[in-house]
Amino acid sequence: MADPLAGLRDKINNGDVSVLRFPANADCPVAKGDQFELRSCSIVIESVNRKLPAGKPAEWHVQFVRLDVDRPQLLRRVPSGLPTPHDRHDGLSAIERARRESAYTSSPKQALVDEPESVGPDWKDGMAAERELTRRRDASEIKALDMARRENRRFKSEVAETMKQMIGSGRDLTPMLNDIYERLARERRELDEAA
Repeated sequence: MADPLAGLRDKINNGDVSVLRFPANADCPVAKGDQFELRSCSIVIESVNRKLPAGKPAEWHVQFVRLDVDRPQLLRRVPSGLPTPHDRHDGLSAIERARRESAYTSSPKQALVDEPESVGPDWKDGMAAERELTRRRDASEIKALDMARRENRRFKSEVAETMKQMIGSGRDLTPMLNDIYERLARERRELDEAA
């Protein structure tokens, strides 16, 4: 029997494909529950569905689950002193191999002693979007607070300058102060009613 994953194995190994597609002019070459061993992982077929894409012939869409070997990510000691087994890096690009070999190792012999395991290379930060929203909200609040402080300083300097001029010219400040106090009291009442 021919390999049903022929031509797709490298894409699956590299994580470039999440759905397998086969022409629907015959039976699907894989079935739900089939397991295939690949170079860097194994996959289990989760579902097989016949789809009819618009303007195209019918296809089998096969969903699969990737089963990666769970290897620890430990901080590498320098110099490591031991060669890294090549079977763990088969199929990886030179850049990815260098990235994995640079600071981390899955071998306890090459790792720092009593150092805790780090997160794996495929770890995704699920809270990054929420933290970014919080950061932006905090930044806008800080910006509003800074603007309020600037306006407060400007207001104080304007009031001080105006009062100094009025006192210097001998004018009575009572009507102006009463007007300011009334407006502030009205604003405070409106804010209390709104809350």
